[in-house]
Amino acid sequence: MPKKRTASSRRANGTNDSTQHQQQKQEEQKETKADQKTVHFLRRFLFKKRVAVILLILLSFLLAKEADVVPTNTSDVMPVGMVVEDPHRPGKAFNQSTIKLRRPVVMIPGFVSTALEVWKGHPCIASNITSSFRQRMFSARLVTKLLSDPNCYLQHMSLNRSDASDPEGISLRPDEGLDSADFLVPGFWVWGKVIINLGDIGYRPKDMFMAGFDWRLSPKMMEERDGYFTELKNKIEYMYKSSGNTRVASISHSYGGTVFAQFLNWAEQASSSNSGGGGGPGWTDKHLHSFTNIGGPLLGMPKSLAALISGEFKDTALLPSAAKLFVDAQLSHKMRTDAFRTWPCLVEMLPRGPDVFWQDVLEFDEAPE
Repeated sequence: MPKKRTASSRRANGTNDSTQHQQQKQEEQKETKADQKTVHFLRRFLFKKRVAVILLILLSFLLAKEADVVPTNTSDVMPVGMVVEDPHRPGKAFNQSTIKLRRPVVMIPGFVSTALEVWKGHPCIASNITSSFRQRMFSARLVTKLLSDPNCYLQHMSLNRSDASDPEGISLRPDEGLDSADFLVPGFWVWGKVIINLGDIGYRPKDMFMAGFDWRLSPKMMEERDGYFTELKNKIEYMYKSSGNTRVASISHSYGGTVFAQFLNWAEQASSSNSGGGGGPGWTDKHLHSFTNIGGPLLGMPKSLAALISGEFKDTALLPSAAKLFVDAQLSHKMRTDAFRTWPCLVEMLPRGPDVFWQDVLEFDEAPE
């Protein structure tokens, strides 16, 4: 009898241990699922709700005191290259295959993509404790300036109304390098993911070139003021030669497609002058492998017309009502229109081509009042 009681007791203890183990395992599975849901939510928030991230950043800086709390650089708050780790990104999958570094890549960013820096500014743009020299117009401190003194901010973002030159006492110039267009502000990626995925398959800075530019200008003015086409042509030729005469892959986005298309026409002009790059016919076929145009308005886009007429983009018109009221209160239609009309880039992106493409752009049932 004692042995039977002992065996029964052992079986009971074993059953209890097994039940406890199963319960513990179920609890761990629940916690794992909860963690996965949290990670999934954060990824969706940071990848797809980028506007919310920007609003949170702006709100935090708005509530801070500019003089002694707001940092002089966004990188002092969080890395500009902040991006959530994605184990399923294409670069990691390609890295396990035969897809590796094959040819140099030149990237041409688009409208409002390249960071513009202050090289000369009026006293209103300066801080009480730091210089405005080489401060990005979308840096944390200068974004707060947009909120506290929008007139000053737009004055610096505008060009001369008569010839699109630098206004008196103001000079903005585009930043250079990969980080000039990887992230607009922390969490809002532009070219950041492209660079990360290229890095996964073996690309390094020498294999990539970010051809940033002052996106307010027309392509012709970029060459006249900054020598942009000349520098881009020289860089492509250098990448071609330094990689053993391997043709370069080009990727453009948005307004960058318009800019690059005009660059190719310029580069193939036989005479080396303001009207041509001296490459001659066949320069493109010799030096470039491909031209990938992502959302480039080669035939223009209707919203550039809306911006010039009313200071309204589709992006601002479709904001939630509360955000729209905030934007209109800070930056009136007149303020935005006056600034936009100094940017030749918007004229370059006006709709063009046969009526079959744009027959409804300016069609009214009745004459507007």
